[in-house]
Amino acid sequence: TNSGGGSGTATGTTSWSIAGIPLAAGANVITVTANDGVVNARSTLNSNSTSITLYRDTAAPVVAILNPAPPSFTTGNANVIVTGTATDDLNVVSVGWVNSQGATSGSATLSGPVTARTWSADVPLVNGLNTVTFTATDGVGQTHAAPIGITRDGTAPAVIVSSPATSFAVTATTPYAMAGTATASGIKTVSSVTVKNLTVLGADPAAHT
Repeated sequence: TNSGGGSGTATGTTSWSIAGIPLAAGANVITVTANDGVVNARSTLNSNSTSITLYRDTAAPVVAILNPAPPSFTTGNANVIVTGTATDDLNVVSVGWVNSQGATSGSATLSGPVTARTWSADVPLVNGLNTVTFTATDGVGQTHAAPIGITRDGTAPAVIVSSPATSFAVTATTPYAMAGTATASGIKTVSSVTVKNLTVLGADPAAHT
């Protein structure tokens, strides 16, 4: 008999088997009873029973990325630490990750109770967009995945001074006007251009007298 509903008769006696027991979601207490066909003093059959509990797990785990916050993130670093949570009604056994652009994969480090894990992973990045998918797996192999797009901008912008046209110029004018260009790698745009004046003391290249 099944506490979740249903009963039946096994095939065989001293060695027996049951082809398939329907299970309800959650805990099912299965009670197996054997009798020898002899009526005892209580006018019932001599019997003995044993029980086991089968848990039908129908709920997949849930994985969430906390930091950096999805759906996208940009960094100049070659690696990024990603953290998150993974929950399940019974147990989360693993959280793995795959970077589709870098053709790399790995496993996150888990901590906390088995039903409410926290995790972290050190993910290497290629230059450009990295689509990294994190997948939680529970004890019966059910999975849930969450992606994040991480852009690595590892190339500094190129800067050119067009005026003056040479790397060393002589002038008696102040303030002095300069011009040029700054070009990003194509992943991001140039956000600012700063100019710093390093004053060189000593000889007078303008030959003032």
